[in-house]
Amino acid sequence: AGGIVGVDRLPVGNLTVDRTDDLLRHLLSADDETRPLASVVHRKTHGNAFHLLQFLRSLNDDGALTYCLGTFRWRWDLDQVDSKPVTENVVDMMKVRMDKNLTEDAIAVLRISSCLGTSF
Repeated sequence: AGGIVGVDRLPVGNLTVDRTDDLLRHLLSADDETRPLASVVHRKTHGNAFHLLQFLRSLNDDGALTYCLGTFRWRWDLDQVDSKPVTENVVDMMKVRMDKNLTEDAIAVLRISSCLGTSF
């Protein structure tokens, strides 16, 4: 009981284009037509998994990636995806999403509460 627990580091690298394609096929329940999308998304996110998922969410928010209820399939506009500006880091992307979706009052509360730690 009460023994010391060792902690090991588990390095997690960026996804390759092939793994990005695998992830998109899984997330979008698509067959093999995701390769062009995977190439663009990988180029823009450098394969960072968290950045990639946030970028996909922003594509969906902006209408470049949509779910079609008529065909029960995801659709995307590759030109729109390619032309979408992407931030260099995930923090900036999250800030843009928060600024877009939260009221000024909510942002002010988050700023203050961020100084208080993980619980308050």
